[in-house]
Formats: sequence, structure tokens, C-alpha cells
Amino acid sequence: MLVDLADLWERAAVDGTLVVEIVGDDPVDFAETFAQAYGGKRWIDKERARLVKEIDRVTGEDTP
Repeated sequence: MLVDLADLWERAAVDGTLVVEIVGDDPVDFAETFAQAYGGKRWIDKERARLVKEIDRVTGEDTP
């Protein structure tokens, strides 16, 4: 995602595209929409689940 975002801004700079032409009138909406395009399961989600599972195992709260 970050590589794609960097590529977007690099192309815009080369082409002379204004920031407002990319993000529109609502930069927050642009950022949220951009992030949603990468909404699959992220590595942090997998690591968070692994951590919770391990804590449950160690504390005896492991459920089958």
C-alpha cells in the first residue's frame, strides 16, 4: 500500500499534477478510500490474533 501511495505521488510530481486533483475536496475521504482498497487481512491482524491465542493458551483460557 505504501509503495503504491509513493508511486502515486511520484507520478503526480513528474506530471505536475496538483494535490487537490488527486485527493479532491476531502483529503480524509481520499485517505480512507485509499486504505479501504487494501482492506484484506493485514499482517498486523494475523499477529494480533496469534498473540491473543498464545496469551489464552498460557493463561489456560484456551478454547478449542
